[in-house]
Amino acid sequence: MKRLILIFSLFFILSSSVLAETDYLALYEQAQPYHSTFFNNVDPWQDEDSLKYAWSPYPLFRTSEDLYFKNLYKIDAGYYLLTPRKIEDKYYVLFKQNGKVKFIIPAVKVTDTPINFYPQNAPHKKQTVWNKMGQKLANVANGVCKDNKRQKPPQSLLKLENLKPYYVLHFYYGDKCYIMVFKNTNL
Repeated sequence: MKRLILIFSLFFILSSSVLAETDYLALYEQAQPYHSTFFNNVDPWQDEDSLKYAWSPYPLFRTSEDLYFKNLYKIDAGYYLLTPRKIEDKYYVLFKQNGKVKFIIPAVKVTDTPINFYPQNAPHKKQTVWNKMGQKLANVANGVCKDNKRQKPPQSLLKLENLKPYYVLHFYYGDKCYIMVFKNTNL
């Protein structure tokens, strides 16, 4: 009897985890695009972000093929700075080129980044012995002579999944994960 209960409980747990899979197609259909634009296509909060950090706090996203969002936007292949924003209680990701906002794409789902996500998933730079020694020397020099109060930008990571008619972009930025869905063909 105990084995039977154990088997049913395992079956229930495994089937519930499969059913908990995210339906990206439904989220894509429910997503409402932002129908307004910024004045001169400039992000109004960009200066505040640039003052806090030593370099651009936003990751660079490169796409090698065109992405489509709801037959409204055709995101051409190229390089974009991705900037998450909360506008009117909804989360959007701004695609910027040359300091101008090209596209405003809604995040279909926003989740919290798991604890210890970046050390486990982010790529690490290999360093030689000389590089490590130089880094330690720079850390000591920076500890003695602090020349500015700027901080490091938040950690970020981009993951793109190909679900055949759709691409799912997971944009991890700081403590949030912004999920966006695109079509790979204009249907």
